[in-house]
Amino acid sequence: MGSQFELRLQRIGLLDRPLAKLGTARRAALIAEAYGGKLLGSLGRLVTLPLRILPFARKRRLTDTYLDDPAIRALPPATTRETLADEA
Repeated sequence: MGSQFELRLQRIGLLDRPLAKLGTARRAALIAEAYGGKLLGSLGRLVTLPLRILPFARKRRLTDTYLDDPAIRALPPATTRETLADEA
């Protein structure tokens, strides 16, 4: 199982050699880099939290965008199985 994982990591370019051939210092550096990236991302989200709380600063959801479209609102309501069964 581990060799398949290593092969996958090598194919996508995350590793240039098998994990067994990585030195302890290199492994520690890779682990620190991964956790450091997570920490920076968390700090960034924490710093921007006050801006994300404001209602005018929110990203518009795709469903809001297309449901507000006049062409979509003009469509007749969809028929369902229950509607078709009631008509019969």
